[in-house]
Amino acid sequence: MLPKSASAKLLVQEALTQLNATSRTVETLRAEMKNLAQQLPEYSVVMSMFGVGDSLGPQLMAEIGDVRRFAHKGALAVFAGG
Repeated sequence: MLPKSASAKLLVQEALTQLNATSRTVETLRAEMKNLAQQLPEYSVVMSMFGVGDSLGPQLMAEIGDVRRFAHKGALAVFAGG
């Protein structure tokens, strides 16, 4: 618990300002990831997977890279650690 002082209030306000700025940056980066991912041919396939949304889909695509390097889906599962 912080004391009720002007300096404590200033610290909390600055922390909130930084948190809001970070949140805006994350949203900007998330939107850019989605825009870039939409340009790839596998976007619709990845996005149709159960549980994949606007954040997870582009992240999966970035982690996996070019899916053509996997000879079969079992190779992709091994890559993923499954």
